[in-house]
Amino acid sequence: MLNAVTSGAYSQYKNLCQQLRAEYDVRESQELSFLILEKLYGVGKADVLSDKGIKISEESQSKQASILNRLLKGEPMQYVFGEAEFCGMTLKVNENVLIPRPETEEMTEWLLSIIRNNQWLSPRVLDLCTGSGCIAISIKKAVEESDVTGIDISDGALLVAEENAKVQGTDISFVKDDVLSGLSVFIASNGKSSFDVIVSNPPYVCEREKTDMEDRVLDYEPSLALFVPDDDPLRFYREIIKISQSLLKPNGLIMMETNRLYAGRVGEMLETSSFRNIEIRKDIFGNDRMVKGEKI
Repeated sequence: MLNAVTSGAYSQYKNLCQQLRAEYDVRESQELSFLILEKLYGVGKADVLSDKGIKISEESQSKQASILNRLLKGEPMQYVFGEAEFCGMTLKVNENVLIPRPETEEMTEWLLSIIRNNQWLSPRVLDLCTGSGCIAISIKKAVEESDVTGIDISDGALLVAEENAKVQGTDISFVKDDVLSGLSVFIASNGKSSFDVIVSNPPYVCEREKTDMEDRVLDYEPSLALFVPDDDPLRFYREIIKISQSLLKPNGLIMMETNRLYAGRVGEMLETSSFRNIEIRKDIFGNDRMVKGEKI
């Protein structure tokens, strides 16, 4: 390793913490510093705390400076490092997809518990607004006999989802189509195929809610996957329910992640659209977040 110098990992850690404090609190600065050292030099927390010697090259110094610069500008660490954790997997993420949230992981785990307890031998699952593919891939990995299709309108998101599926060793069909068009392209190509499960985490943040959101979300995450108009906040749910009425088998399951302000209204929409056993669940933060129903 040319032009490499040896330095103590702990001294590097302290230096990183100090610089990151310009943008992050103490705990965040510490965790990010550990992560940077792990990614660049392959050292864990124990190595850092024991001040293990690490070799620092010009290349690693340049990478470290670039990472610090991006973090100090407020770019989410998941985009900086190009990956995020979800249901025990490390998935690729970039500016084309949302960073998976804990709430989505909670919904996926709830959905998987229902699928496992059902009598479906080979459940057909449709994941609408698939994004990074996190839900679709989690289902396929947990229920190998499932037949999973993910749909998104974004070419960039579909590329990420396809790569994630490949890395995770899952065979999933990804299709470009628009939920707001009623999946006209998908249905024209596949007919009104019957699905056992339709799941979705669609855009649901109202434009007026931007004032309460962090800059690192507004500046970096794709607005296409986040926002809906203030005067029509349920536009995606209306279309997803119509699609489900058409594509779900009798007794089929629909599950959706929702804006905490509108979970009750989404449940009412299902009830008036020939769905039964409607249930709303709260997320770990106590917000109404997940709605499920069964097609009559």
